[in-house]
Amino acid sequence: MRLLLIAGLRQNLSWFKWVERHAVEFDIVAIVGDTLDVFHPLPPHAQTVKARTHLESLAGKAYVVVCSSNHDSLDLPVALPRGPVPKWMAGLDEIGSLLSDGRTCIMPSLFRRPYLRCFAADA
Repeated sequence: MRLLLIAGLRQNLSWFKWVERHAVEFDIVAIVGDTLDVFHPLPPHAQTVKARTHLESLAGKAYVVVCSSNHDSLDLPVALPRGPVPKWMAGLDEIGSLLSDGRTCIMPSLFRRPYLRCFAADA
């Protein structure tokens, strides 16, 4: 299994593009915080839309795991049975090969994406 572990993208377009270009070389792309940036001049809603677009593109190339951290809390958390999740991140659940805060996934084999079976505590 090949894992790309990154953090601190903070709305940097060139970094997002680098990750998108190289995602096909990995089985899992794990973004472990600071996808957004509380100090970025782009308004919070625009940041979440932009991040979702990039994450959807990544999810077409590799499994994607996204964890929130302090810079990802641009909106109030949503109280879900799996725990509090930033509202924008709770909306990522509908992206097939993407996991976000509090979701669990069983991947019996990661060699070139045979299948992905995910479970959420609230499902």
